[in-house]
Amino acid sequence: MNAKENADVIIVDIAWGRDERFGMTTSMEEMAYLAIDAGASLVIGSNALGIYPMYEYKGVPIVYSTGYLITDSDLTLARRSYIWKFNINKENRVDRIDMIPICTENKTYTKDFRISNIDLCKDYNEMINSWNIENGLDSTINEDDTITIKF
Repeated sequence: MNAKENADVIIVDIAWGRDERFGMTTSMEEMAYLAIDAGASLVIGSNALGIYPMYEYKGVPIVYSTGYLITDSDLTLARRSYIWKFNINKENRVDRIDMIPICTENKTYTKDFRISNIDLCKDYNEMINSWNIENGLDSTINEDDTITIKF
């Protein structure tokens, strides 16, 4: 059965993280491209340490790592992430991603990073936003210290 025949939007979420190791691999890229070539509207990587640079392939966003919503890790990289908001337009394409910065505190709860430590949040947003721009994405840090990427 072809998923495109039965769905307007196909979101592929791949758990391709590696414990305590940061970074994309060639196999992650190959899997993302295969998913898009097979009809995916969006590819998301989960269960990976930290936020990875995002890309676009054939007009389809690839979020290689959404990071952790909450973690008991001592690694700073693991404790910073985003809440992801994907906007799907009338043509059933992802046309915008909004990223709301969060952080895990005391290994027990997640809170808005902007409230927790606005200076560190701004620095982190600058790093993530610069990756997006370097990868050719239309990425902006908003006045409310969220990030928006338009496709």
